[in-house]
Amino acid sequence: MHTALQSSNMGGCESCEQAQSVQGGQDQFDAGLAKEAEEQKNHFKILLLGAGESGKSTIIKQLSLLYRKGGIMEDRRQFVRVLQNNTLVCMQALLRAAEQFEYDDKTNPEYVNDATLIMGTEGNDVMTEQMVEAVKRLWASEAIQKTYLHRNQFWILETADYYFENCHRFVEENFLPNDVDVIMARKRTTGVIVTEFPVDGYNFSVVDVGGQRSERRKWINCFDGVRAIFWVSNLAGYDKVLFEDKSINRMHEDLDLFKETLKTPAFKDTPIFLFFNKKDLFDISIQSSNIDLCFPEYTGPQEADAAQQYIAEQFQEALPPGKTIEMVHFLSAKKKDEVKGAFERVKDYLIAQNRKRG
Repeated sequence: MHTALQSSNMGGCESCEQAQSVQGGQDQFDAGLAKEAEEQKNHFKILLLGAGESGKSTIIKQLSLLYRKGGIMEDRRQFVRVLQNNTLVCMQALLRAAEQFEYDDKTNPEYVNDATLIMGTEGNDVMTEQMVEAVKRLWASEAIQKTYLHRNQFWILETADYYFENCHRFVEENFLPNDVDVIMARKRTTGVIVTEFPVDGYNFSVVDVGGQRSERRKWINCFDGVRAIFWVSNLAGYDKVLFEDKSINRMHEDLDLFKETLKTPAFKDTPIFLFFNKKDLFDISIQSSNIDLCFPEYTGPQEADAAQQYIAEQFQEALPPGKTIEMVHFLSAKKKDEVKGAFERVKDYLIAQNRKRG
C-alpha cells in the first residue's frame, strides 16, 4: 500500500511538473508575442516616394548624417567617382544643348578641342587634370554660359554649377568627399534602400525606392506594413523636363504619379506627408519663369509664396476622395537644418498618434 501510494504521489508530481513546464513555455511565448507587438508598435516603416530627381536620396543622406550612428552608410570614397561622373555628364549635356541652340563656338580651336575631349569621355572614365582644365574653360566660355541660361529646356542636373566650380578638388590625390560633397553627389537610385535609425526610443526604417520610370514596378514590394508615406516632389520641376522623355514636364509627371500611387488600397489609411524639395531653386526660377508654363490656368501673382501654395493645392486635389495630406513642408534638402526641422515635426506627429492608439 505504501509503495503504491508513493508511486501515485510521484505520478502526480510528474504531472504537476509537466503542467508547470507547459505553462512556463506558454508564458514565455506570450511574453515573446507581447514584446514583439511592443517593438512593432514602436517601429515606424516610412516609404519615401516621388518621381526621379525629386531629392529623395538627398533627404536619406541628411537623415543618416543627423540620426544614424556613423552617419552615411556608404564609404565616402565611392562618391569620388560619382562626383567626377556628375561633372562630365553635366558638361556633355551643356555641349549638346549649345550645339542644338547654335551657341557653340566652332571657330574657336580651344573650345573645339575642349568639347571634343569632354564629349569623348565615357560614364566610368576617371576624370583627369586635363579634363578639369577643359571643363573650367568651357564653363567660363560665352557659349556655355548662354546655354546654361536656357537649362530649363533640356535635361541637366540642377547642381551642375557646384560640380564645375569644385571639380579641381575631385581629382586631388587624397580627396575625400565632405558632407556637402556627399549631399551634392547624384547617383540614380536603383532597387530598394532601407535606412534604419533610432530616435527618442523609437525605431525608424525609411525605405527609398528608385523614382525613375524603370524602377517603379518595384514599389509594390515595399507597401506592406507602411506607417507613413513621405512624398517628395521637386518644387523647381514646374518648368523642367524629364531625363527619360524631354517632352514631359517634370511636375506633370510627378502629379500623375502621385495621383495613381495613392489610389492603391494598401494606402487607404496611411498618413501622407508632402515634402516640396528644392525651394531654393524654385525661388530663383519663379523670378523669370511663371508657373503658368506648367499650370496654364494659374492667374495668381508671379510670387513664390502664392505660386507654391497653388502647386500644393494641385496635389491636394489629386488625392482620392476622403484622403488628406497630414503636413506640407517646403524645403531645400541640401540644408540639414531644414530636413531636421521637417522630420522632427513629422516624428512628433507619428509618436503622438501612436500613443493615442494605446
